[in-house]
Amino acid sequence: MKNRNEWTQSFYPLLLVLALSACGPTEAERAALAEKKRIECLDKYCEGDKEPAYDWAKETRFKVNGQWFVMSKDYGSPNFGGFGFTWPSKTPLATSLPGGYPDGPSRSP
Repeated sequence: MKNRNEWTQSFYPLLLVLALSACGPTEAERAALAEKKRIECLDKYCEGDKEPAYDWAKETRFKVNGQWFVMSKDYGSPNFGGFGFTWPSKTPLATSLPGGYPDGPSRSP
């Protein structure tokens, strides 16, 4: 009789685990997961995103608050460390032009 009692003691917890694992998330949990995914996808590429058309050799694209932006690589890349320009000339801080800036020598390292 001792073996049967041990068997039922190990069987019922296993049955409980199987029953609970068969249940899916509730409607509230699904809504919370969908909102979490939406927030995570605001500033990065996610499955289903439609990227804007751009010249990958001269331009870069980035996503902020769910909005795609395309900018010249001369201004840097927000994906790899940021971007910038000097004000008020709006001259890029770095340039990929072979001769540097059109109005003078290159200030890029």
